[in-house]
Order: sequence, then C-alpha cells, then structure tokens
Amino acid sequence: MVLTIILITLFIVIFLQILSKFYQIYVYRKTINRIPGTVGFPFIGILINLMKLTKYEYYESYCKDPFRYKKGIYKLWLGNQALVYIYKPEYVQILLNNSTNINKSFFYNNFKPWLGNGLITSRGSKWFHDRKLITPAFHFSALDNFITVMVEKAEILINRIEKELEKNLGKNAININPLISDFTLDVICETAMGVNIHAQENATTGYSNHIRRVTSAVMYRIIHPWLNFDCIFALTAQGKKYFSSIKEIHRFDREVIKKKKEARRLKCKEANEFDEFGRKKKKAFLDILLDINENNSNPLSDEDIREQVDTIMFAGHDTSSSAIIWTLLCLATEPEIQDKVYEELKNVFDEFDSPISIKTIFQLKYLERVCKETLRLFPVIPTYSRQITEEIMIDKYVIPKNTILSIHVYGLHHDPEIWTNPEKFDPDRFLTDETQHRNPYSFLPFSAGPRNCIGQKYASLEQKLVIAMLLRKWIVKSSIQRKDVKIYHSIVLQPLHDLHLYFVPRK
Repeated sequence: MVLTIILITLFIVIFLQILSKFYQIYVYRKTINRIPGTVGFPFIGILINLMKLTKYEYYESYCKDPFRYKKGIYKLWLGNQALVYIYKPEYVQILLNNSTNINKSFFYNNFKPWLGNGLITSRGSKWFHDRKLITPAFHFSALDNFITVMVEKAEILINRIEKELEKNLGKNAININPLISDFTLDVICETAMGVNIHAQENATTGYSNHIRRVTSAVMYRIIHPWLNFDCIFALTAQGKKYFSSIKEIHRFDREVIKKKKEARRLKCKEANEFDEFGRKKKKAFLDILLDINENNSNPLSDEDIREQVDTIMFAGHDTSSSAIIWTLLCLATEPEIQDKVYEELKNVFDEFDSPISIKTIFQLKYLERVCKETLRLFPVIPTYSRQITEEIMIDKYVIPKNTILSIHVYGLHHDPEIWTNPEKFDPDRFLTDETQHRNPYSFLPFSAGPRNCIGQKYASLEQKLVIAMLLRKWIVKSSIQRKDVKIYHSIVLQPLHDLHLYFVPRK
C-alpha cells in the first residue's frame, strides 16, 4: 500500500513537471510568435529550408529579410531555438546598452576547441576580468608599437604584387585574396605573438596552413549544424585535421609564451630588445600582455594568455583581410573616388615617397571616410548575437530568456530611412555634418557597448595604411562591377570567388 502511494505520488510529480515544461514551451512560443517572421515546420523550424540553400543563396535571403519585415525586427525558428533579428538603431541601442545580456550566443561554442575562453567566447566574471586586463594593450598609445611591422609587411606585399605583374607583363588581373590574406596573417602573427612566420615569403609555412585549416573548419561547422558536436565532427576527415591543427597551434603558442617568459626572467637584453639583424624590436601584443600580467594582482594563467593570443590572431586575420579586400574593390569600381584619395595622399605627404607614420595616417580624413563607407556596404561581421539571460523589451515585443537576439548589421547599414540611396558608394556620408544628425548605433562595423571590438583602432590603422601604400604606387581597376560580386556570409563577409584586380603603375 505504501509503495503504491509512493509510486502514484512519483508519477504525479513527474507528470506535473512534464506538464509545466510543456506549458513553459507553449508560453515561450506564443511570446516569440507575436514577433513578425517565419514560423517554419514544427520542431525543425526553417532548418530544412536553410540546408537546401547554397552559401550565396543563404546570404541573398539574409539580405532580403529586413526588406521583407519592415518593422525593424523579425524572428526565425531553428528547430526549437528562437532567433530574433533587430536592425533599427533604437532597438540595437537597447541591446548593446544592456549590461546584463552581454553573453555571446551558443553559436560561438564552435570556437571553443580552438579559442577556449578568450575574449570572443568567455562569459561573466572571466570576461570582465580579461577585458579589463587586456584593454590597455590596444590603447591608442600602443599603435606606435605596431606600425613599423605593418609598413614592413606592406612593402613585402608590394613586392609580391610586382612579381605577379612581371609574370603576366601587367596584362592580367591579379588574384588579391591570397596576397591580402598572407599580409594580414604576417602582420597579426608578428604584432600579436612577436613571431615572424614569413607567411608572405612562404605561403605554405606550417603555421599559416594550420590557421587556415582551423578557420575554414570553424566556418564549415556553422554552415553544417550537425557537426557542432565535437564528438561527431572528430569522426570526419576534416574534423581530424581540424583538431590536429588546433593541437599544433596550441603547442606553438605555449612554446612562444614559455620562451618569452624565460627571457624576461633572465632579463636577457638581446632577446627582449633586438632581433637577429640587430634592429630594436617593437613590443608585440604578447609582450604587452605579459607586462600587464606581471604588474597585476590577479594575473592570467599560461592557458589564459594562449587563448587570448589565439583570439586576437583570429580576429585580426580574417576580418582585416576581408576589410582590405572590400576597400580595394570599392576603389577599383569608383575611379573618381580613388582619384580623390590619391590627391589627398599627395597633399598630406611633403615628399610623395616619404615614410608613412601614425601622424600621416590620421591626416588622411577622406581615406578614413572611404574605409567607413566600405564597412557600411560590406560589414565584415554581418551579425552580432547575444544569448538573452534576462527578459528585455524591444519596442512592444517581449524577448524572453534563452532567445538568441542578433543584430542584423547588413539591414542596419542598408536601411533607406537612414542611408539615402543605400547601395551608392558615398564616403561623404561620414562628414561631420552628416554624422552628427544620425543615431550613433546606425553604423556598427565593430559593434558597440561593453563587448565592442577591442582591436578596432588597430584594424582601422592597418586598413588605411596598406590602402595608402598601394594607391601611392598603382591605380587599381576591376573588370567586374561591385553589384556583380557574389558574397557569402559565414562568420566573416567574404566574396564567394577570388577577386581579381588590375594594378596599373602610376606615371
């Protein structure tokens, strides 16, 4: 009798828990479905539709959604997971000014085998601690430590372009994707880790290949959600290569950290100040990080440092490469604007072939507007996602806990109510008279709020510097119009096919 009562009681408790769970799901779905958008099929949402699309078709659909749902907000169902997009600056401001909902969405878990709990993936108190500790390394004053490396690597890039021109006698367009990618990889490795991997002189170097393999695999896993589980992905051929490359990257990074710490402990002047050619070394991000670490009461562990270096390298490689490629395309397809940039270069430099410095870079105001307009048309990171941990209101809509709330950067940057004739390339949109009347959350190339891009000044410097150096030497032309370039959206906005540009020597 007692056993029967216990079993009945247990059954009732379990039944009520199940009933409660179903009711919570019902309330959640009812709340989300008040938001405009697509419901899709039960349990799977729109996953089947997305899996049928090519990378290019997915991006086309993504770009059309803000014009399909004109209220600045819409929702999708990915299985039982709600994904809500916002693309009005007043809505974006609510999210980015929220000090509670700052955790990245679970999509970022695909980075964890590689980046661990670096700034991109970390949450809570760890993120606050690391952000506070690392921010000084990217202070404006630190840029002087990087510009010499950027100039040296840009000169190597120029030499590579010259060699490509010699091969075809300047008659054929050059594939700029691998050249710019090797350049940004070279720069980020030397500035972030203090290691010259010669990515441009030797494009098949092991470290470069590992970075490319891991980056490619991370993007691939996002497009193929069934591979988000490490245990499944590890069984595939690509997954085995992916984890093998991660192991090699981590081994290399740990060895670099160990050597630098040992050199600092022994106060080895040669190791700290001079390279093998007797030139005084500029401090890399890792050196700056270790300086901060030694003077902090709550320092980072070796693994913490390695994760942050991995994170900075990823963020500074693909994103910078993409930004530079899109800028070159925009200039190649807008010859009048390219001419204005060239005139500015002639006006800023007393002697046209004189060295580039921080001072001269920041005098290039028109080039800066060109770079901003490029990032408006081609937002390098097209989406920023947050996992909602505390219910918030967006206009009249409740965004409940556990929803993924994403900023649709493309929709934000192409809103005709904000940007007149949004497809037109017009750098003067960023004149002071224009920007002072515009909501600051209308333009988000580097996000905003507490989790904005820590390296945005670094990225902007690199973008302007290499464009300036290339345009001083060549006129850049394109045989394809900007509107005809096919684009795909994974993590970073990329051209679907390699871009080929003409480099015509200036007289």
